[in-house]
Amino acid sequence: RAFSTLKFRGRQDESARFDEAVSFIEAGNTLDAIYSLEAMTSATDSGYAILSEFKIAASHIDEGSLDSAIAIYEKISANTSLAKRLRELASYLAAANLMETASPEELILRLAPLAVQGGDWFFSATELLGILALNEGDIIGAESKFLAIQLDPSAPQSLRQRAEEFLDVI
Repeated sequence: RAFSTLKFRGRQDESARFDEAVSFIEAGNTLDAIYSLEAMTSATDSGYAILSEFKIAASHIDEGSLDSAIAIYEKISANTSLAKRLRELASYLAAANLMETASPEELILRLAPLAVQGGDWFFSATELLGILALNEGDIIGAESKFLAIQLDPSAPQSLRQRAEEFLDVI
């Protein structure tokens, strides 16, 4: 019983440290937030470690350090000890943040494994593939991606709405 009380207190401390780091971000002190979050990733093996890594990557993007953020997302996506959904989220976020700078071939390689019907990131990855096709002038490819989202009743309403708007433009 004493062990579980200590473990609970430890998690409370981690929660407070994570909240403090997030407050640094909200106050515009991104570098302080990154340092604080990096300390958490090395000091714990709880869920706060992975949350901290995602927050660090987002903070690097806010600071204009896209390469640093992508490296973190790639590290997360390669970590087989994490749940598949988290690894795929990291892959998706890397691709989403590379939409304006990576080659279409690289983006397709990153997104295609996520755009699998029934997968957790199917609709989001398919939307990015549709946008990529549209940017490349592949109207038929874009239309097929957006139709796949729009016509699927299990797609989130916001994605179905955006797909419909893209189809209207096409």
